[in-house]
Amino acid sequence: MKILLLIFSLICSFHLLAKDPDYRQIDWQRFIPKNDKMPAFGAFKNDVATLNEKRTLVVLTENEKQILGYKANDLLLANFAGKDGKYYVIYIPGIEIDTKKSTAKPNAGLVIIKPTNNIIQKVDIIKEYWAKGIRPDTTSIEIHAMMKFTFAANSRPLLIANQKELEAGSFSKGKANISQDNAMISAEAVRANSQPNAGFFPYALGIDYAIAHLIYDYNYRVAATRAGGEGPEYEKLPLNFNESRSTNYPKTITTSPKMALFLEGIQRNLIKGRSETYNIFLNNCTNALFNIIDDVLKIKIDSYDPLKMSINNFIANDVPDLLVAVDKMQLDKQTVPGKLKEELRKRIGADGANFNIKSYLTNLSNTLGKRNLTPEEAKFLTGLPPFIDAQLMIRNNLLK
Repeated sequence: MKILLLIFSLICSFHLLAKDPDYRQIDWQRFIPKNDKMPAFGAFKNDVATLNEKRTLVVLTENEKQILGYKANDLLLANFAGKDGKYYVIYIPGIEIDTKKSTAKPNAGLVIIKPTNNIIQKVDIIKEYWAKGIRPDTTSIEIHAMMKFTFAANSRPLLIANQKELEAGSFSKGKANISQDNAMISAEAVRANSQPNAGFFPYALGIDYAIAHLIYDYNYRVAATRAGGEGPEYEKLPLNFNESRSTNYPKTITTSPKMALFLEGIQRNLIKGRSETYNIFLNNCTNALFNIIDDVLKIKIDSYDPLKMSINNFIANDVPDLLVAVDKMQLDKQTVPGKLKEELRKRIGADGANFNIKSYLTNLSNTLGKRNLTPEEAKFLTGLPPFIDAQLMIRNNLLK
């Protein structure tokens, strides 16, 4: 009889644990990124990256998952920004991990231990146009690219804990249980914690800002950028591939290219975090996104011929808008770090120690009607945010 009572007591205890987690047992402060340093040679080198914006994900430990009523191999991630802008712990079904290896050290990445279920219904490339009231220096040109994943209705992740409440000690308000229908991959410039409102330019030109590999709710991006007035416009663009295409992920992990893209987004978020330096020419939101696509779908970008794919005229139409933006950035008056300047010169194939990006683009705008782009110029320009359509055109041609 005592044994039966003991078993019954254990069952009841587990039920109560799953229903009402004791949030006090988890150190919620550990998910605040207090040690993400800004670029070591930039203007904010003695500061850390912002604590309350653009956080990257953190894998929960086995003990933390047990407290929340989940199994050791379940995938639970902290710092997912929901549509209300608050951070949540998210449970993602269909993915089982080796938690000890995935949390053995910072930036370890996921160690997936069995084939994943495909929980992705569709994938969209989202292009963003900034509006006058927010970014007058980039009006009318494409400025940001993201990848949106829509989850299948029967496989949606769950936001299970509201970190804002829990980090503040409001344990009675921590329970969430919100069905999540989408997630978006986005690489973005990160400001210093002491200077959250510092201008995008001139700091984005060189070595001053970090770049974060983020995953959050698409609706949060829309709401945040439109807060307080006029905001950007968003456009969905197709990435043409089929479910039979092979990926760089072994079949022991996934056979779905949609799922492989999603997994790679998580991995780069966890492994790279906010450790890299942002600059608008060589490490920006657009080329970070297309690097994921190229790597996962095994696209050999160096194999394309821009002249045979009508990229020349396609880019030529947008160069004048880029030149207007560059003029408003006043690049000729900004100090571009020497190493970056030299790298730009090499990428474009330009000659001369006095290379100037504004002069180069002015000349390009004036001569494109009379000549074709060189392959080096085409590859450089299609790595910039204003040429997102050209980037997609190249990939969709190579994916045929």
